[in-house]
Amino acid sequence: MKEAIVFYHRYDRQMLGAAVSCTFVAWIALVVSRTFKNPSHLLTPSNFFVLPLLFSLLFALYCSPTVTQTIYIILPVYLISVLENHAQLAATVKNEVSILLRQPDWHQKLLSVDVLVKPFVGFVGFSITICIFVLTFIHRGFLAAVFLLLLLLLPLPHFFYPPHPTITSWTRTWTVLLLFLSIFPFLPAVVLSPILLAISCHRLSRRPSLSRLENLLKLMTMVPYSLLSISYESLFVLFFLLLLALFLRFEFAHLSDVELLQLKVDAVKTSTSIHVELRRALICVSLVLGTLFGTGNFASINSFNPSILLFISVFSPFTMAILLVLKLLLPILLVASTIAAIVRFSRHSIQRLCCLVLIFTHFMSMCFFHQLKDDGSWLDIGMSISQFIVSMCISLALLVLLSVSSHLMAMDFYLIRDRIRDRSLKNGVEFLAGKQ
Repeated sequence: MKEAIVFYHRYDRQMLGAAVSCTFVAWIALVVSRTFKNPSHLLTPSNFFVLPLLFSLLFALYCSPTVTQTIYIILPVYLISVLENHAQLAATVKNEVSILLRQPDWHQKLLSVDVLVKPFVGFVGFSITICIFVLTFIHRGFLAAVFLLLLLLLPLPHFFYPPHPTITSWTRTWTVLLLFLSIFPFLPAVVLSPILLAISCHRLSRRPSLSRLENLLKLMTMVPYSLLSISYESLFVLFFLLLLALFLRFEFAHLSDVELLQLKVDAVKTSTSIHVELRRALICVSLVLGTLFGTGNFASINSFNPSILLFISVFSPFTMAILLVLKLLLPILLVASTIAAIVRFSRHSIQRLCCLVLIFTHFMSMCFFHQLKDDGSWLDIGMSISQFIVSMCISLALLVLLSVSSHLMAMDFYLIRDRIRDRSLKNGVEFLAGKQ
């Protein structure tokens, strides 16, 4: 990886950087078109792009004979041709321009709110959101801005359907939780905190025996995450779980608390408009970043507490890394379970949500691609590489965890228990019959 970065920085940096950036933009546009349209012809370029493809091939052969650089130059043109097959951009733009120019007051409509102001405001808001997400990878303190963004996204469902009167009582709790979680990014990433343990032991020692036993049982149930935590991670996850529960509650704001608890899987389908899906994807990315950077910097494994040393007797970096990654993936699994419950375990909705998440993460990856370093300390080089890899893998990991959580939450454990019991009884009867 470092050799590839060195080659990129020393040879043809401008050309390769422009080619990779165009590839990112074309791929993201293709994902957007594929998410909201589904034409039959996909991979075959139209006749209009035959000449640009030939020109890019000749240009690549003229610049360098290597196969990889040729692919880098041809790939953006090919993706744009596939995008044209999907979205029919040329015909759409031509049609919209002709309709606009036919109107007598076309210059006023060109400067109207729908044509100019709304797209500009949307572009500025999207750019600011991506910048906040990127800065979260660089400094954990910007995660507080992500939590404040979640605070602003709370009232949006009320524009699509009227909330139940009881939902207003949960709004203050949502605000308090987000403000409390905004404190954690400013705490030290690597720290041993015996203060919380001392306070808990002091409170337990002053309680009656029954209450003490009850609290001890509550503390013992916080496994396996608590076993891998020797700092404030468990406290963060506890409040984060409450935040996920409130997020689930707000997504069904038109129902009362009793109706939500009695709701069946196929009883009602949630809204699937583009605004709702974009909002859910934005909240999903924000929550995933909260799990990755709430108690440390996921791009640097050394920023987390070495609590996994308590479980191994021999120094093994590979085993330590597996345990630590497992610990960090558990909160993301909680986010995936909440999202799967919101979309009602629909495979189509999960795929669309992951495609929208991919749009956000690949814009972040494009920013991190231009920040890759080949000089400086090994920490700076490793951080730049890990930031790029983590941003590229978020959407894939979320898709896998959403599928896993959908199967786990839809599983009937009582039915499995009865099947295992029936099979055991059947095997026992066959064993006794064979003995006789």
